[in-house]
Amino acid sequence: MSSKNNDINCSVSNLFAMSFPVICSIFSGTFMFVLDRIFLAHYSFDAMNGATFAHQVTDILVLPLLSFAAISEAFVGQFNGSGQFKKASDPILQISVFLLLVWLLACPLALYARKFFIPENLWYEGNPYYCISIAMIPFQI
Repeated sequence: MSSKNNDINCSVSNLFAMSFPVICSIFSGTFMFVLDRIFLAHYSFDAMNGATFAHQVTDILVLPLLSFAAISEAFVGQFNGSGQFKKASDPILQISVFLLLVWLLACPLALYARKFFIPENLWYEGNPYYCISIAMIPFQI
């Protein structure tokens, strides 16, 4: 009878190697918004303030959904690690359908409520940024 070795290497280097793609993904999104604000600050402080405020409001919707997507990656990793490759697609499909349904429900509500979220003094510059950010949530996740 052969037994499969189920020892998991939890060293710092192995943990870093496994989490590096997630780190790069989240870092690249954050870095993009920092660069966006730098460009907008050179254009207009009103544009930078409107975009910054709109981005913070959009994060209220994005961050919980991004957390769900990151958790599904752990399930995919467990299935891959245990050699159950056919089961690895199940969490991806489930989280994709879940995120799409949540976005389809949240997007109209978020666009309807934008009058309440964005102050009048930031409306001209913040509203277009907010609408585009809400529309791009599935691609960001």
